[in-house]
Amino acid sequence: MTKRSPTEEEMDLPTPADKDEEGNLKVVDYVPPARKDYTDEDMLMVLHRLAEGELLTDICKDKDMPASSTFMKYVSRDPVLAREYKRARKIRAVNWCDDIIKIADDDEVDGYIDEAGKPIWNYQHIQRTKMRIQARQWIIKADLPEIFGDKVQVDHSGAVGGGSEKVDAPPQETREQWAARQEERIAEMSAPEVVGYIDKKEEEGYASGNIFVICVFLYLMILLGFLERM
Repeated sequence: MTKRSPTEEEMDLPTPADKDEEGNLKVVDYVPPARKDYTDEDMLMVLHRLAEGELLTDICKDKDMPASSTFMKYVSRDPVLAREYKRARKIRAVNWCDDIIKIADDDEVDGYIDEAGKPIWNYQHIQRTKMRIQARQWIIKADLPEIFGDKVQVDHSGAVGGGSEKVDAPPQETREQWAARQEERIAEMSAPEVVGYIDKKEEEGYASGNIFVICVFLYLMILLGFLERM
């Protein structure tokens, strides 16, 4: 069998059609691929898979899905999509709560009992399980702060609350209102019935104090008399 040299087409070499009259290669303008406009169905598919527990980066790696940067551009431009994206993350956070329970309850690889009856622990797997739980907890707190957040959110409109329930904060008191309230308290404390009640309590205190002193004096006299007889 005789060997032959490959043709220019097989070697993917420039052909005469790719050269100009002087024999130089022709400069061909670069034509970028056509940009795909993603539909609402594509966005809904991303949101559905996100709510089921998948990561956005994993979803956007599929062939028919938009890139993660492209999806976030759509989210920044569409308020409705932004709201649904936030809702999908909240649903995913709820699903991850169940995943945390499953991960924590799975103790098949945590360790085993050797022939001598001594437990052998797989500390690497235990530490890895702890990291998996903590990573999910961090995202759950970020997506559901009204339920799992560490702090109570306070807005500047005078409302204090954690989540959907809000309690109206007391209004700010002016200096004049504070001075008037202090004068009312002084007037109330200076009322005759209040002064009489205080004087009565003081007299009762003095009387009880005198009785206590008399009792102590009598006790000492009895004790001294007992010591003299000894």
